[in-house]
Amino acid sequence: DDPDGNGLINLADGTEVAVSDILDPDTTETYELGLKTSLMDNRVILSSAIFRTNWEGLPLSAQTVTRLSRVFLNTGKAAVEGVELEMHARLSESLAANFGISYIESKLAKDAPSLGGVKGEKLPGSADFNFNLGLEYQFAIGEYDSFVRADYAYVGEYVHVFKANVVEGAPESGGYGLVNLKAGIDMDAVSLDLFVNNLTNADDFTWVDNIFTAFEGTNKAYRLKPRTVGLNVSYRF
Repeated sequence: DDPDGNGLINLADGTEVAVSDILDPDTTETYELGLKTSLMDNRVILSSAIFRTNWEGLPLSAQTVTRLSRVFLNTGKAAVEGVELEMHARLSESLAANFGISYIESKLAKDAPSLGGVKGEKLPGSADFNFNLGLEYQFAIGEYDSFVRADYAYVGEYVHVFKANVVEGAPESGGYGLVNLKAGIDMDAVSLDLFVNNLTNADDFTWVDNIFTAFEGTNKAYRLKPRTVGLNVSYRF
């Protein structure tokens, strides 16, 4: 990664960096205004927040000139702004629900030429919109406490590289929903939990890695873990 032997690492965009400049500690400064309240005799708990984080020296990876390896660099500055809302509710003696939603924009606050990023671009791996919903029903089987639970989570689309490094035809990451189910029973010292993760067997991409883009057909990508069925057994003694 130092083909000219001058002691500097050559990046894929033609810039050179010293080894001592590759990675320094990053710093953050956050401003947040939040509210937490309860309603209906504490049966409903609401939490909300609006915030801004100024992030300096954020570490992101860059390709070397050979495109066979990557180094981490401090890109400069980024701004993260968002709003979040969470709710936990006891709908009845047996039924509980939780809900969460967020909209967060994470963007470069200044150009990052060594990584091909320009001011205003989204940070790789940051989805603007996220949503989750859960329902749990509690009941008894004989004298044993039992439950069934369903959870749904949605993750919005996100980029995996800055625009200057996008590989033609590379798929998007994110933009998927995930459904998990769980049922359990507590029998004194023994607890049994049966679960099904990714019920719909969604196979969306969670990340697309273009570390080897110099060679056609060698890009790597990662998908959601396929549908998984399992049983957890615990014993208290």
